[in-house]
Amino acid sequence: MSQMSNLEAVARAVTERVCRRNSAPDEDVSAWVDAHWYIAAADLEAGLIDEQGEPLPGYSPERARTAVADWLRRNPR
Repeated sequence: MSQMSNLEAVARAVTERVCRRNSAPDEDVSAWVDAHWYIAAADLEAGLIDEQGEPLPGYSPERARTAVADWLRRNPR
């Protein structure tokens, strides 16, 4: 469980960084993080992005979709 907690914390931080880097309004960031952190978790777990939210070699939208689908199968929301 602590491993999942750590992944969630890192994924939330990554999602927040990506929001801010893309100039999301401050009042929208928290809701966006709550709604989308699991996407960063899936991509991090699959080794597709780094902790800054930047794509790593081998990243592709198809691999990212597969990673999210796999993550959601194992971690129903």
